[in-house]
Amino acid sequence: MTETTTMMETSAARRPAAPAPAPGTSNAVTLAGRVIARWVFEGDTYLRLVALRPRGFPPAPDGRRGDVLVVRINYFLAQTAPLPERSQLCRVRGFLQQPEGEETLAQALTHLVQTTQLDAVRAALGELLDLTLRSATTEVVALGWELLPEPERRGRARRGRREPRPAPVSESMPAPGEHDVPLLTADTPA
Repeated sequence: MTETTTMMETSAARRPAAPAPAPGTSNAVTLAGRVIARWVFEGDTYLRLVALRPRGFPPAPDGRRGDVLVVRINYFLAQTAPLPERSQLCRVRGFLQQPEGEETLAQALTHLVQTTQLDAVRAALGELLDLTLRSATTEVVALGWELLPEPERRGRARRGRREPRPAPVSESMPAPGEHDVPLLTADTPA
């Protein structure tokens, strides 16, 4: 027994240490966003998240304040905790992955061209529609996630009709009836 323990300690000591990753080269990501879509494909669950950019960051190239990302949750990992539903806020921890896929030019045109122009473009391209294109998409492979509470709304909540507040009474104001002016009527002597 002691020999085995000694051998294990020596072999571990002889092993070279794994190099530490260079700063800024880590593939780990943590992001928070609102779920706008959820679907299952080949057993894995996919979430489409909108992650808002913090104030002061430049807007996205298309002018929007948020970025749309796809998060992939492995089938077995999805069984461990409740999955976020549509419109819920969540924080996802994982790593980036860029799988390559293939699609025909006809399939790509459905994403790239407006539906009103699609028939004209298909007619102009003819046989070229059967060309196969390689497409790379970046997705976040989730290692964990948590549901986040809704943020509190800033400002006062509107409650409809508000009752008027009574005017504050100060000591410098006259008491009621102290400076009343009598009403002059036809019966009052002038």
